[in-house]
Amino acid sequence: RWLGFSGAATGPGLSLFSAVAVPFAMAALHGAAAACASGAIAAAVLWAATLFNPCALASTLGGVLVVAALARRVRKASDLALMALDAFIVQATLCAGMAALCGAFAPAAETCEAWQFAALAVFDFAAVPLAALVALPLAERLSGRTSDYTLAPYTNLENPLLQRLSREAPGTYGHSMVVADLAAAAAEAVGANPLLARLGGYYHDIGKLSSPRFFMENQTLLGNPHDALPPSISAMIVAGHVKDGAILARENGLPRPIAGIIASHHGTSAMEWFRRKASEISGGAAADEWPYRYAGPLPETREETIVSIADGAEAASRSLPSPTQTDLSRLVERIVAARLADGQLGRSALSLAELEDVKRSIVETLVHRLHARAAYPGQR
Repeated sequence: RWLGFSGAATGPGLSLFSAVAVPFAMAALHGAAAACASGAIAAAVLWAATLFNPCALASTLGGVLVVAALARRVRKASDLALMALDAFIVQATLCAGMAALCGAFAPAAETCEAWQFAALAVFDFAAVPLAALVALPLAERLSGRTSDYTLAPYTNLENPLLQRLSREAPGTYGHSMVVADLAAAAAEAVGANPLLARLGGYYHDIGKLSSPRFFMENQTLLGNPHDALPPSISAMIVAGHVKDGAILARENGLPRPIAGIIASHHGTSAMEWFRRKASEISGGAAADEWPYRYAGPLPETREETIVSIADGAEAASRSLPSPTQTDLSRLVERIVAARLADGQLGRSALSLAELEDVKRSIVETLVHRLHARAAYPGQR
């Protein structure tokens, strides 16, 4: 009213937060169906509040549909601006169409009012990115979920943690990149979040930065430092990389889902190599089990479980000299069966059917990465 618009003409202004920002947050965190549901409720309320003005309904529903379709693809500010532009075009087009339709059956005053809806869509376009960026962090805090928009910046391999890993623990860095590929493909196969799985692969072993030489993939011609240590001390150092990784995640502000993958990627599994060494030193007497197990927690989400399996499969596949697809399939099957028998997947959200899809995907990705190369003529 202050701007000279009648009450019914404030629909696009009112719909800014409810029809774009809130559905954007719902779509980013819960998917398109949740966005459409929340947007439909907002559209119905605003339609009644504007005395059942058809332009209010058209504008609101147009914004909702665009946001529901595109919000999961928003990874950076430019994507958000493009989504706002698409919403503006759809809203303005629908309002213009409704204005033309109303002009044939309504008085001139209502026709003008309909065009005012289209004009207000311009203000929506300018304010949508800001409103969405305000709504999304609030929704993440309230729901405990993390959107792809928040996760996306951590895919940058220039991240200081990943750069440190590449310089100080190059073997771990290479391992992490492969685990990320395995996990992302497996997550996509079961409908989990491939971006989160990839990031879990990138960062799951950052705790090894505290003592990189104590991990086999980083050892050089200088030898294995565990040879000079009691197995219980070696196990303590190796298990410590999970706790150290959790500390680094907290200090560097990594999102909670990535920190969860770091903490759970070994679960409470046993470090059998050190336990067997302890038994040999003691003359064959079985060593206690508890000093040679990781502290946990067990993986719970689908992404945590996938990264845990991909980590074990990638590390074990390095021990196969010339693996075939059958060899890799048996290896992955053996790893998963051992974890099931040990109770490591007891809290996992993955179903048994999804677990089969994860195993199949990991084997396929490993086959593609470890394919044999044909020798050049004259070479073996």
